[in-house]
Amino acid sequence: MNMKQQHTLFIPEQKTPHFHHSGITITWKPKLSHELLQDDLERFKDLYELGQNSPKKVLKDVLRLRERYPSSPEILNLLTHLYVRLRKVRKAEKLIADTYQKNSCHLLSRINYADQCMRKKKLDQIPKIFNNCYDLQKLYPKTEAFNITEFRGFMLCMGNYHFLKKEKDKAICYHYLAHELEPSHPSVRSLTKKLYRQSLIKRLLDCTFLKHKV
Repeated sequence: MNMKQQHTLFIPEQKTPHFHHSGITITWKPKLSHELLQDDLERFKDLYELGQNSPKKVLKDVLRLRERYPSSPEILNLLTHLYVRLRKVRKAEKLIADTYQKNSCHLLSRINYADQCMRKKKLDQIPKIFNNCYDLQKLYPKTEAFNITEFRGFMLCMGNYHFLKKEKDKAICYHYLAHELEPSHPSVRSLTKKLYRQSLIKRLLDCTFLKHKV
């Protein structure tokens, strides 16, 4: 059965000499704040779906929703996504920082802000953002299931962080968990290239050296 049709998937505890992560349940069901009224929830869902392929069409409607819910992390993160898609980089970067300040315990807000810190070479900020906890289930012990977007975002964020810290063994483990579920996702593929590009180049150089040697 397709995992999306099952709605949930349990990933057992992962443990290696370099890495440990608690068992965790993943869901494909959307997770939204109860802060939004029912009509606005339905509107948000529609805008979210449409915004994936047509960001320009929904931008004004999402801005109107933000006026009604100025601190809603879901709306702010959707707006950030739209700005990125529309190449409004400055607005996106400012909104990422503002959203984190308003919702410092919200997972996607943490991930977006951590990504921003990594882009700005501020690796020392990452432990503070995640309370020195790099295990998603331990970071949110009361959460029964994490949406696939949350799971993928966290694993890639941790993978990139440990890669930048030159802790490649740990980075590979985080990447593996994201890759097993969504190998073709652009962000997953980007980390794949970072992690394995060096070894690929080495193999190519070795092959070239052997050819010349023969």
